[in-house]
Order: sequence, then structure tokens, then C-alpha cells
Amino acid sequence: MSLERRTIKILGPAGILARSWERFEAREGQLDLAAAAARALENRTMAVVEAGTGTGKTLAYLVPIVLSGLKTIISTATKNLQEQIVAKDLPLLLGHLSARPKVCLVKGRLNYLCRWRFEQAGAKGGLDPWLARKLAAWADHSETGDRAEVDFLPEEDPVWARLTASSDQCLGQDCAHFDRCFITLLRRRAGGAEVVVVNHHLFMADLALRQGGHGQVLPESEAVVFDEAHELEPAATSHFSVTVSDLRIHDLADDLAQALEGEGPAAIRLREAAALVFGAIRFQGERANLSAELLGPEVIPAAGELARALEEAGEAALKGGQDQAEAQGLAARAEAIKDSLTMILHRLEPDYVYFAERLRRGTVLRAAPVEVAGLLQRNLFHQRRAFVFTSATLDPARFRSRLGLGAGVDELALPSPFDFAGRSLLYVPARMPPPGSSGFPAAVAEEMEDLVRISQGRAFLLFTSRRNLEAVHHLLRPRLPWPVLKQGQAPRAKLIEDFLENGPAVLMATASFWQGVDIPGPSLSLVAIDKLPFAPPDDPLVAARSERLQAQGLNPFTEYYLPEATLALRQGLGRLIRSFDDQGILAVLDIRLVEKPYGRTR
Repeated sequence: MSLERRTIKILGPAGILARSWERFEAREGQLDLAAAAARALENRTMAVVEAGTGTGKTLAYLVPIVLSGLKTIISTATKNLQEQIVAKDLPLLLGHLSARPKVCLVKGRLNYLCRWRFEQAGAKGGLDPWLARKLAAWADHSETGDRAEVDFLPEEDPVWARLTASSDQCLGQDCAHFDRCFITLLRRRAGGAEVVVVNHHLFMADLALRQGGHGQVLPESEAVVFDEAHELEPAATSHFSVTVSDLRIHDLADDLAQALEGEGPAAIRLREAAALVFGAIRFQGERANLSAELLGPEVIPAAGELARALEEAGEAALKGGQDQAEAQGLAARAEAIKDSLTMILHRLEPDYVYFAERLRRGTVLRAAPVEVAGLLQRNLFHQRRAFVFTSATLDPARFRSRLGLGAGVDELALPSPFDFAGRSLLYVPARMPPPGSSGFPAAVAEEMEDLVRISQGRAFLLFTSRRNLEAVHHLLRPRLPWPVLKQGQAPRAKLIEDFLENGPAVLMATASFWQGVDIPGPSLSLVAIDKLPFAPPDDPLVAARSERLQAQGLNPFTEYYLPEATLALRQGLGRLIRSFDDQGILAVLDIRLVEKPYGRTR
């Protein structure tokens, strides 16, 4: 019997789940997605499926995965969804099936305690004695070393960063703790598991490591399922980029000073040289294109000084370090930063765009691929594996083109079973100042206040920029009698918990809350968005992609800006209707939605 037919026997209206699971309800869209996934898994082909909210995507791909017995990697957009699959969805499903696959949850390495870094921090007196004892007792008994288990350390406490090791900082097999290393043990568990659950950033980081010949984090697999697949292109762009940040250099200087037991001349020169390079970049706003006219005449000579300082840092580590493995690791980090700096400032890759960004934690020099399709084709899609891509907001034909999937892909677009038209009201104000005008934040605050009073709190107020968020929060917070939560005040999970526990409440946030947040029921009855989420045209990567489309004779607005904004808007509005009983108001405070012809785009 084919895998598709076996899957339908589980998920169909007369199937095992319908008979044994009281709350289970067979859904046509779920069956269609499950069948497409089963065909891809059995035939080692590709399926791209847009499955609207409420389709039941997770169960639809989990059933054929479990039945197939294939070594499968499931990649999601967020850690929250990873944990939901492992702790909730899979156990529920397996409670009704005889199969018992081994499952392994894998997060990025900064989620796991590094025994060597912990030992170093304790030896240098850098940890509170009470905390050091608590962490030591926990590490002795923990099987995973996962940060999520450490309930006695506040989530935002910066001390955790000193207890983890980035790929730069890891000593690998030279580490005295290698055999007991939580990352080593995790890789072994993942290697022996049938189902490995990761996130897109980790998957793409692993792919980039393999491309550079630096080993691998994840095991080989026979199938890969990408949930929330619309986030794949940004994740791939991020991890195939080359970056040098002042924070990365300062971390190297800190570790060098610690290894040499003092802030010696090599570490001091490294900090001074980095300050010269990053201070000489001519910013216009938050970003600067790294073209000759924007670099500033001081940057290239300063970069030469920084390259020499990096060489000296490596030599100082090898000469003065007490631990040979640590010294070699520091020297390798210095060499890697120097190579990245050379690649970026001399623009060595023709299909990359080069720019600098000012972030809250410092400045980053970045070389990013203009397109990722070729990179993914060479490093991933050439393999004969099954690939399933699914999301509630995924234009299959455009997605296939953007990722270079080629022909022979099974494409489906499945509508949501929810009654959006009957259960929600779309509101667009009759009059609003243009987005970007000086009066726009005040007008948004006024509209949002009226809407929140109608919904009696219970609202997500979403913004396309942090600037608008801060401006409207300043105006709106004193006017509302309900608890007002703002992104940045606490970790994301804590904000959602407070929103539910302190309700009716209002949550004000930017892009990271536009997706991956599931609040069914009356706790959320209003989603208001300040303006249409068009990509900023002055973003160097966006500009480079626009120029490439123009060179191909295509219209960047209709081919790139509008589809990206449409998908982002659908994600934001998708926070409201999460179950058959949900209802509420969707508000877009941007009159271009009704004034411009593109407002009718679906």
C-alpha cells in the first residue's frame, strides 16, 4: 500500500484518528497537504503547499513522516514551534499510533551550556558563588544542557552569554570536556534519531558551514520538511552572508585578555584599530552602502591596521596562552575575522551586496547574497532527498522561483477552513496623513485609541518600524486604562504570557510578532497595523534585488515589493482568526489600501 493511502487511512474521516481521538476532525485541506507530503516522501520529490490558517499543517506532515520511517529533519521558523512539535504535537499523535520513532530537538549552540566556558568563568571569579553552585548542580544532572531548563536564571540575564560558545569560540575535539560536551551529546542523539526538529536559522547555518568546509552540525537525512517556509529565503540570506562586527572583535579582545590574564598591548591595539574602522564609515541613516564614496578615505587604511592587529592578536595568543587548544582557537578566530574583513571591504564576490548596519548592540559590516537560489541549488536541492515546503502564506509559483526549485514540483494552494469574511471586519480609515509624514504617528495613535476602546483592550498593535512603535507608544500609553505591553520590555514568551494573564491587555510590537504567535479565543479581538509593510527601498539588499529585476526587464514593485508586502500583511492579520470561534477587527491604518489599485491584490 502506498504511503499516501496509508496516510489517508490515519487522517481520513473514517480513519484511526477520527475513531480514537475525540477532538479530531478530518479536514479536506489537511488531507490534501498530507497526501502531497506523502507523495514527496515516497518518491523523493518536492512539494510546495500553501495551507491557510486552520488547515492543520503540523499533523498533516507528521503522519506521513512517522509512517515513512525515513530519517527526516523538520525545520520551523521559531524555537517555540520546535518545542510545540516535540512536546505537544508528536506525543499526541504517537499516542494513537503504534510507531515510536526516536525524536531529537536541536537548537542553536548558544542555547546550550559550554562546560569549558563555565569552568573558565568560575575560575576567573566572574560568577556569583550562589549562581555558580546552582549551575554546577544543574549541569551535573542535566541530559541536554538546554538554557530552557534553567528556571533560576532570568531569561534576559546577560551572564548566560559568557557560559556558551559560538562556533568561533568552540575548541572542538581539543576541548578537555569534548566527550561530556552537551553539543557533542546532542549531535550523537540527533544522529540516532528518526525525526530531528530544528529551526531555519540552524538549518541554514549548518548548510553554510558545510559549504565552507567547516564540518556540520546536523545529521544526514532522507527527507526535509520546512514549516513556515516563507522564512527560508531570509534565513538563507542571513547565513550565507559574511559579517564582521565590532562586537565580534571586542569579544575576541576580551577572550584574548582573559587567556593572557591581562589587557595586554595586543588586545588594546585590537580594540583601537576596530574603533578606527567602524568610526570612519559614513552612515546615512541606519545603513551605509560600502561603495568607495561612502566608505570614507580613512576606512581602507584603518582596515589595514585592523588586519595587522588581528595578526598580532593571533601571534600573542599562540605565544602567551597557557592552554594550547584555547590559543589555537583564538588565532583561528583572528584569522577568520581578517579573511571576512578582506572579503567585504574589497568586494570579492560579484553577486553580493556590501553594506554596514548600525544595530542596537553595535555596527556590522555585511556582504549578503543578492539571490540565494543558486546557493541553495548547489548546496541543498541537488541532493536526491524528499523536500516539503509549507506555510499559511506562500505563493507556490513565486516561492519556487525565488528558491530556484526548478520544474517537477508538486504545487498546491489550499484555502483556510475559517470564515474570515463572516467572522472579521476589515477597517481602513477614511482619512489619514501619508505614512512617513510628521503627523502620521499622532494620527495612528488616535485611531488605535478609538479601536482599542471598541475592543476593550484585547489588542495587538503592530508596527512596520521601531520608530513608529516608540512614537505611538509614547502618545498612547497614558491614554489607555488597560495594561500596555511593549516589545523589548521582556522576552517574547514572557510578553505573551503577560498578555494572556493580565488581560484584557494591549501588546505593541514590530515584525517579530507578525507571525508565529497563536492566541485563539477572546483574549485577542483586534489586530491593528500602522501601515502597509513595504520593504524599505534604501535597504542595500532590497535595492540590489530591485536593480537585478530591472536589469531583467521586470518591474521591481510588482515582482518584489508588492508580493513581499502582501505576504507580510497576511501574516500580521493572520494573528486574529486562529480558530473557528474567533472573531474581531482587522485594521490597516494606511489609506493606500483603498486608494491605490494594488490594494486589491490578494
